Amino acid sequence: MNFLKTMGAPASLLSANAKNLKGIGGVVVLLCLSWVVCHRLLASQDAPRIRNLTAHLILQPGSLKVPEGARARLEVGQLLTALEPISADGSIRFKDTPVNHPADTARLLISGLDYPGKVVGQSAFSFKQTDSISFFYQLELLALKGRVVDRRKRKPIPGIEIILENGLARAISGKDGRYALRMPNLEKERVEVELRQNGKPIDKRTMGFRPEFFEELKIQVE
Repeated sequence: MNFLKTMGAPASLLSANAKNLKGIGGVVVLLCLSWVVCHRLLASQDAPRIRNLTAHLILQPGSLKVPEGARARLEVGQLLTALEPISADGSIRFKDTPVNHPADTARLLISGLDYPGKVVGQSAFSFKQTDSISFFYQLELLALKGRVVDRRKRKPIPGIEIILENGLARAISGKDGRYALRMPNLEKERVEVELRQNGKPIDKRTMGFRPEFFEELKIQVE
């Protein structure tokens, strides 16, 4: 503009050039604003949104309760949720589960569960379609079998209920005194065993947690 004035350009030309420059500046500003808005929209779409999700840990066999202190987290792709407590009925409430993650499945990572085993599957679901998911935990079981006999007469005793660890496993001896049960393979050397007859406790003992110790249970019959 100063150059045009120096050259003695007409006032009408100077006014037209000023308008053109203002128009170009306005277009540039609009383009910049549009880029900022688009960038923010894309960033908001790419950022992982979170939601509450309830998971259920199902122990198989299902007669067990989750011990106090057990915790779990979800692994979704490369993302990990916070470590959350597992309730006695197996429910876990996650507060930071990604909604729009491309992965359609997740892994449940467990700590503090005293029962050896592994997660063997999950219920079918999509993070965008449900607020709950179930995981199935297959316990590692130890087979125990033997017979209940009279300590003095050495005769088999039928109808004796054998209860391990307050109900983790139980069985009743048959007519030949024999029984068989499957017990979670706890990482311990000794277990509590209770014997009942007609629903009444008749014996309680601590036994080594190995199959050979259960081959013959001797009890005193009155």
